[in-house]
Amino acid sequence: MGFSSRCDQFRRALRHPVLVRNRIRRFVSGLKIDSMFGGGFSFLPTTVAVSPTLKCNLNCLTCGLKQNLQYPERMPEGTHFDREMTLPDMRLIARRLASFRPVILISGGEPLLVPDLSEFVRILVRDQHMYAGLLTNGHFLGEHAQALLNSGLCHIYLSVDGYGETHDSIRGAGAFQKLETSLVKFLSVCRSRRCDPPAITACITITPQNQLALLQTVEWLISLGLTRIHLKHMVSIPMELLSAHNSAVRDDFDRVHWTWGEGLRYEDINITALVEEIRRIKLRLKSVPGATCEITPDLDSRGYREYYLERKGRRADPCRMFWKTAFVYPDGNVMPSNICYFHPMGNIFSHSFEEIWNGDQYRFLRKRVIENGRLPVCDRCYCSHGLWS
Repeated sequence: MGFSSRCDQFRRALRHPVLVRNRIRRFVSGLKIDSMFGGGFSFLPTTVAVSPTLKCNLNCLTCGLKQNLQYPERMPEGTHFDREMTLPDMRLIARRLASFRPVILISGGEPLLVPDLSEFVRILVRDQHMYAGLLTNGHFLGEHAQALLNSGLCHIYLSVDGYGETHDSIRGAGAFQKLETSLVKFLSVCRSRRCDPPAITACITITPQNQLALLQTVEWLISLGLTRIHLKHMVSIPMELLSAHNSAVRDDFDRVHWTWGEGLRYEDINITALVEEIRRIKLRLKSVPGATCEITPDLDSRGYREYYLERKGRRADPCRMFWKTAFVYPDGNVMPSNICYFHPMGNIFSHSFEEIWNGDQYRFLRKRVIENGRLPVCDRCYCSHGLWS
């Protein structure tokens, strides 16, 4: 991690002391002390992702949401993903999580399609003193600017795929214009209020469509004053990999239900050109005061070959995601993952989070993960390259 990144983290910690607490908890979790207790026990997670809705105004190549939701047979038993959280639902979730104050990532779908989203953020941040981030495609930031700034929102993770036609090639015609218009309006409101705005990280998934236009995208973001950049290597789980995984596992509990990024092909990535593009981005951002660049996973020369050509991960030890992170879906079901082990562990609308997190199903899952080790789909997950972001 570079000096600028560390300074950025220090500034955020001063504004949000809860981040320091969570960093300590993440460090302790990494020591795997809870594994000594056995029986699948875990300390409470440091991050909880909450999806108030799975509805979205876009249909991006990098996402599998809409493709999977149209097939009822891909829905885990006991789930109702067509539901949307109400304000009483979100108030209840905030109360259930307040006892241990994890970092909250609000995602979707597009969360700003939920009418009471800003009030949910206000409850989390102002009432319960949690750190809340929002993952959004940006189309509605301008429309909700005043409400989001009033809510105390801590961080915006802005999903961007490129500049101009590059963005549209992945997200649909006219998507870039809507993003730019909304983003400029949001930033204008921030300046007019002279307030300390939420941190904004631009998240760019590397794809065959944008691999040679990444620097152009970064230059556009810099022109808007957005200098926190997060580049993410694409994740693609096509039907053939899903089928191969499901034929190799023992039973339904280990099955993968959803495809992901089906229209993306790893063989279409020009590794030499991509490495050079990322090198130029890092060099450019070094010349911008306070700029940061995070890459997930941050591959070395051998890692690029493993990820895109050999398509295998490095980790041999059991994945730790199920000890660190949980996902809450619109129907209240707590899920351990949105890729593998896609089963409800319990429902937060009817049980406390603590009951669910160390309940029989989660404990069984953790023991199963240790027992299974690597599964075929693991090679297409960031966790297999040494991290969970």
